[in-house]
Parts: sequence; structure tokens; C-alpha cells
Amino acid sequence: MHKKLGLLSMGLITVMAFAAACGGGTETEVREVEVERVVTEERIVEVVKEVPVEVEVVREVTKTEVVEVIATREPEPTTMRAANLGPVEFLDSAKSQSVNDTFNALMHAGVVTRDVTYSQALPEIAHAWDISDDGTNFTFRIRDDVLYHNGNKLVADDLVWNWTRIRDDVAERGRGKAHMAVVTDFSAPDDYTFDVNLEFTTPIFMSERITNLPYMSDPAAISTIDTSPVYAGPYRFRKLIPGDKAEYELFPDHYDTQRLRGKPTTFISVPIEVDLTRIAALKAGEVDLIINVDFAHLDDIEQTKGLQLLDQPGGFTSSYLQIIFNYREGITKDKAIREAVQYAIDKEAINRVVFNGRGDVGCHPLPTEHWAYVETPCPERDPERAKQILTDAGYDLPVTLDWVPMFVPFSKVLAQVAKQSLAEGGINAEIRVLDTPSWFEQIHYGVKCGADGPECFGGLHKTFDAGDNWLGRTPDPDGMITNVFKTNEGTIESGFSGNNETRFYDPEIEKLFKAGLSTLDRDERIRIYKEIVDSIHFDEIPVVKLQTMPRFMGASYKVKDLLVGPRGGAYLIGRWEFSD
Repeated sequence: MHKKLGLLSMGLITVMAFAAACGGGTETEVREVEVERVVTEERIVEVVKEVPVEVEVVREVTKTEVVEVIATREPEPTTMRAANLGPVEFLDSAKSQSVNDTFNALMHAGVVTRDVTYSQALPEIAHAWDISDDGTNFTFRIRDDVLYHNGNKLVADDLVWNWTRIRDDVAERGRGKAHMAVVTDFSAPDDYTFDVNLEFTTPIFMSERITNLPYMSDPAAISTIDTSPVYAGPYRFRKLIPGDKAEYELFPDHYDTQRLRGKPTTFISVPIEVDLTRIAALKAGEVDLIINVDFAHLDDIEQTKGLQLLDQPGGFTSSYLQIIFNYREGITKDKAIREAVQYAIDKEAINRVVFNGRGDVGCHPLPTEHWAYVETPCPERDPERAKQILTDAGYDLPVTLDWVPMFVPFSKVLAQVAKQSLAEGGINAEIRVLDTPSWFEQIHYGVKCGADGPECFGGLHKTFDAGDNWLGRTPDPDGMITNVFKTNEGTIESGFSGNNETRFYDPEIEKLFKAGLSTLDRDERIRIYKEIVDSIHFDEIPVVKLQTMPRFMGASYKVKDLLVGPRGGAYLIGRWEFSD
């Protein structure tokens, strides 16, 4: 069936209509329409003729049979090229990071998926589910027609195997374990039933936690996952040329044939880190989509014939930018250093120079239009106060920090602007640029070290004092706040979740995290998250929020109906189309 529908998406059919009017006579109409099946329909057309008053009104009825004939012409293959910010780092998506977003959207099918707002769970591998009255048990009904890219059938035991691997084997090397923090156990009573039990009811399990666990690989092919991964999404892996491109091809046996309609036969992702180079490639037709458009070049895209600027529906973004500190090691373990940076940094200059004034400068992690946002006054910039804080703490000026920018292109510019403003506050930021793999290894994960000390904590060393971190999180306050400051299981020994590069931990804050996650009352959640923000952002200061960031992508007009999600990623799991 799937092959037939694939042919229909670009084929044309010939329709012959035969109409016999009252009193004899036959007329034939030939026209071209798009169809999917042979049908016969009857259309009744009433025609009222005006005649002299003394003559009775006559009604004519015309009956038409329409025979739709399936096309046999093969569709033309299409190839779409997208410019990503960086190379695909992990073919094993259980270790996924943000540079893998395109790869994940194309290659994966999860238990459920999400709508473009990331606020509603939609059927995927599970076509339906039941929830217990207390909200702690979920029974997912698994489709019986889901195939892996190698042709093997997916069954519920595979979900158990994958979730166990994410939690126990990959663990802190990926983000999945953090999303499973509220899950107590899971099982497969039969091939098409998947049961999940939670520690407590939560308002976000379906919309956020489970939709962040799409990494279903074929257990039978796990030995080749780092070179030739096998998943179950709408595209299958073709090849990866490190530093050059990743190629994917449409998976003809995907269960959702409607989702495949209009999609390019081949999708190629190329890493282009330099903003101007990405835009030049789009203008020249070398790529059809650029995953991120630098803020300084938005007008350029909008004003170029044949190009379009893609943005977030309603303008809502859950993407934001912050300064992060090595909270556990080195000089930034001292709160005085972190507080001095908070007063010395010039957020407005960063927004103006780096982002063309498009960001929303602030200190609350949530955007101002978010339902849980509470108006919060920010500390005013005061370089002289920053100097006083440092001298009162016994430091000689200037104090030198090892500043490591994130791997995205604008971070290097941001570092230069930050360096200038920090210098006015008695801080010398020595900029050290890392490539993407090194950034993840040294900043995100940390490198193994010996006994705990000034440059080692919990057996891992984070090789930086300060830097920036650009986050695109799921839009619930749990996703935007908790993910950045939480441990995996509420204890410091359990490891640090998601984007907690600072390794922040406070047992009282952990209690608040759980309270915010376990109540359905929005007013209570607003109160809880306000307390969390006040404590973290204005007391401990493991990070300094710089601004909320709207996100944009550039595309040719070959790309139809592609949307940008609140995190800033292309909504590739949607029903967008591409025409060459």
C-alpha cells in the first residue's frame, strides 16, 4: 500500500466523466486531478428553468459517474540540502545533543511525538494510551505495523530494551536518563502493550518527558549503531562523511505514508558554521534550508527574492542565552567572582552588537509572555560595584577568568563583547575557543580527574571558569528551569541532568523542583518557580541570564509549510513538503 501512495503524490490521472441528461444525449469531460483510489460518486445538479407563467416549472437532474484511475508514472526523485550549525556528533542518538536535532527528527519514531508548540503529545509508535485515575500509570497501545529501517518489526519489548539502555548504560552520557527521573518501572505485557509507572502524577509527562525519549534503535543492530544506525523514523541513514555531510533517504516502509507525502527523496545535512557562508549557500541555491539565521542577517533573507524567513508560530520562544560558571571548581567556585560578573556584564551591548537588538534582555529564565513568568527586577549594571566586590573579597585587579565560548558561531563574537564589558569591572576574560567535540567533552561532560580538590569534583574536571550557553528547552518551567539546575535523582551522588554544566545542587531546591513537577495547580507552580528563580539567580548565581532569543531559519520557496518549534529547531516531524 505504501508504494502505491508514494506514486500518487506526484502522478497525474485521467478522469473520464460520462453524463446522460434526461431525454438522451451523452457528454464526455476529460480533466486531470490528484487521486488515491478508484471511486464512483453520484452528483445531483438541479437546474431551474424560467418559462412562461402558464407553463409548469421543469427540473432537470444530471447524474455523473466519475472513475478515478491510479497513475503508474514514477515520481521524480528530489534532493533537499540543509545547512546545520555543526556536524552530527552522535549516530547513537541516546547520546544526543543539540547538533543532532535534524538527525533525530529524520531518523526517529518515539513512543509518542509532539505538536509544534511542544505542549501536546500526539500518537507515534503508540496509536493510543490509557491513563490511570491517579495519573501514575500509562498503558500505551503499540502499532503492529512499525518496521525498523532494516525491515525488522518493532515490538513492545524493544521499548523496554531501549529505555533500559538509556537509563542504565548511556546514563549521564545522554539526556534521556534525566527525562526518566519520574519513571519507577516499565514493562511489556505483550508485543503491543507498553506499561509505564510514575513515582507521582505530573502535568508534563506526556508533553515533555516521554516525547524527549524517541531513541528507538533495533536491539538486533546495536553493534553497528556508531557507524550504521538502525532506527524507525521517516528517513533511514545512508552515510556520514565526517566534516562534510550526512545523507538520509526516505524510508518507503514507514508506517505513516501520509507523513512521507511531498518529502524529498534524499535529505542531505551539511555543517556550515560560519553565518555568512550559510546565507551565501542559500542564496546560491547550494542549500535549501539553513537551520539558524544570524540576527544581523534577518533583513537580508527577507529581502532576497526566492527566499523566505521561517519563524516560530506566534513568536513564542523557549530559547535563551546565559553565562555559565564552573560552580564546583577553580576561581568561580567563589560566589564573589560570579556576583562581580553579574554586575560587570553589559547585556544590552551583547544584544545590540551580537543580536542586532532582537533579543529580550532580562534575568528571568522564562520569556515575559510565559504563563509562569513573574516580573522580576534585574540587578542594574554597575562595573564599579563589581570592582568593589572583588577587592572586598581580597582579589587584586584584574581578576583573570578562562572564558570558553560555546561552539556556535555567534558565541565567539559574544565573547569579545563580554570581554570588553568585564574589563570595565576589573575582570580579564581570556578567551579560549574549542571545537564542538572538545566543548562537549570538556565543558558539558567533564574529563576524568583524581582526588577531589580545586580542579576536580566527583572525579570529573570541567576545564573552564566561565562561558556562554545557548539553550532551547521544552517550554514548561520544568524544562526551562529544572533541566539547567537539577540532579538526576535528587542527590548530588546521582549525577547532574541535561544542561547542568555548572553542577549546581541544593537539596532544598531539589524539593522545590519535585513540588513544581508534582502539582497540577498552575498558581501553585508559579509560586514554586518564583521561589526557585529568586534563590538560584539572585542568591547563588551559578548562571547569569542574558536574554530570551527568538529563533529563525532561512529557506528557499521549494520548502513548503515548514515550522520552527519553540526550542528553535525545524519541525521536521510535521507535514511540510519540498518541491524541486
